Amino acid sequence: MTDQNPISAGPPPGFHRLEMPRGFISVNGPLYMRQDPGDASAGIAPSVALGMLVEAKHGNPRGVCHGGMMMTFADILLAIVVRHAEPQLGMMPTVSMSTDFLAGAPVGSFLTGTGRLLKRTRKLAFAEGRVMAGETLALRVSGILKIPSRPLVPADRLPAGAGHPPPPSPPNDDGPMAEGLS
Repeated sequence: MTDQNPISAGPPPGFHRLEMPRGFISVNGPLYMRQDPGDASAGIAPSVALGMLVEAKHGNPRGVCHGGMMMTFADILLAIVVRHAEPQLGMMPTVSMSTDFLAGAPVGSFLTGTGRLLKRTRKLAFAEGRVMAGETLALRVSGILKIPSRPLVPADRLPAGAGHPPPPSPPNDDGPMAEGLS
């Protein structure tokens, strides 16, 4: 690692933090996103990139990003790529995903994931992506996502708590048999 602390350096220019107020990624992130509007006159299509700074909490004992974290990043990348191409689709579960680990992503490196929607049918979306660790191709991914049978509200438009199960009720101090007894 260099003298510069990459954790405090933040993401590269153009990336902004994705706010994930709850769930798995809120604990395992943060994630960043960059959108490029493209240039139709030059034939450059709009694109999106997902980013993540590999912190010590993401690392394995060898000091590189854990494969499970890389796969989580790739899974989110595919969903973002498909939603960027077709925003009306809403949230989509992953049906199948194949990853090829090509190189390690050392703690302190910045992951940048890009991809494209390959094909969409009525029920499925097929996408592929690449994840770079700095200038090194670290992972290749392809996946199939399920298009919901009814439109789902995008996560950023859900009211607080919607789409998530309610928190469990606190246990009854009197035990389960005390209900209805007074």
